[in-house]
Amino acid sequence: FALLHKYPIKVTYHDPCHLGRGLGIYDPPRNIIKSIKNVQLLEMKRSREGSRCCGAGGGVKAAFPETSIKLGRERLRDAEQLGVDLILTACPFCTRNLNDAANSYGSGLKTKDLSEFLLDCIQR
Repeated sequence: FALLHKYPIKVTYHDPCHLGRGLGIYDPPRNIIKSIKNVQLLEMKRSREGSRCCGAGGGVKAAFPETSIKLGRERLRDAEQLGVDLILTACPFCTRNLNDAANSYGSGLKTKDLSEFLLDCIQR
């Protein structure tokens, strides 16, 4: 069974703090993304162990919402430099905060959870 995206798309993967630095899981999400036809995965300069936090974790979003959005905006800039169409991640908090930051700053760059993106590819 081959996964296929409806049209060619460039994506980047944001490493969630808990999944990445907390559990050391970096390659499995990337391997899944690379296996999808019509999808080109581009790496941000700050990725894996050196990934920038999106600003949602550790209670930052609840305690310091403005700081959270600013941190999210910095991460969006990392992705925007690549010219990607979409950010993928494997954390609902990252998805929410990166989309909140995009809306706050008027960026058209959207973030999707990897599981949601996979569903899109299955339901073609």
